[in-house]
Amino acid sequence: MKLKVADVRALAVDEMEQKLTALKKDLLNLRIQLKTGKLEKNAEIRTVRRSIARVMTILAEEKRKETQKPKKTQEPKKTARKSK
Repeated sequence: MKLKVADVRALAVDEMEQKLTALKKDLLNLRIQLKTGKLEKNAEIRTVRRSIARVMTILAEEKRKETQKPKKTQEPKKTARKSK
């Protein structure tokens, strides 16, 4: 199941975390199927791993936005000039 970035960004943070745990469980099940020889599409593991990475990246961006303080605009420093 391939997730698009726009779909992930539309989710709330707790929904993203739930999606992440579901994807990790899917990956575990796919790995078990691979070891037992029941997995038909090996590329499915790659797709799920990349979906996990997408969700983790966007989740980190959202958490960074929440903790980031607004930057203050700084005025240029006044330097003392040497007089002749």
